[in-house]
Amino acid sequence: MSIIDYFAMNVVPKMYRGKGALHPAATGELGFGVRCVREYDVNIFFIQGDRHLVAIDAGYKNYPRLGEKCRRIGVDPADVTDLFLTHSDPDHAGGLDARCVDPFKNARIYLGKLEENYLTNTWHRKKIGPIGLKN
Repeated sequence: MSIIDYFAMNVVPKMYRGKGALHPAATGELGFGVRCVREYDVNIFFIQGDRHLVAIDAGYKNYPRLGEKCRRIGVDPADVTDLFLTHSDPDHAGGLDARCVDPFKNARIYLGKLEENYLTNTWHRKKIGPIGLKN
């Protein structure tokens, strides 16, 4: 696990737990044809159209309960036709990491031009390092 993944999946959720800063919805139907899956401290939203199933964000990389929670709300991630990323942080775009199974393998991905610079390592949100570690 990379230090970025560790920080995103272990440190950040614990920093905010119980502080009232994050309010993800529970997995289920939200109304108006919108359903969601809760992954730790974030949501993946699904909107069913006439010919499209749209997802908003891809969640964490390799979230172990994604399939189970999607089945619970009647969504097959492979049926998602369009996926919109709000931004490229690991908790919102990690599910598209090339090093993991892609649950949204049939979706066309939409991302703002500025955020694309982060995904392609043209820009960096934070520079980490050097880090002195004791062995």
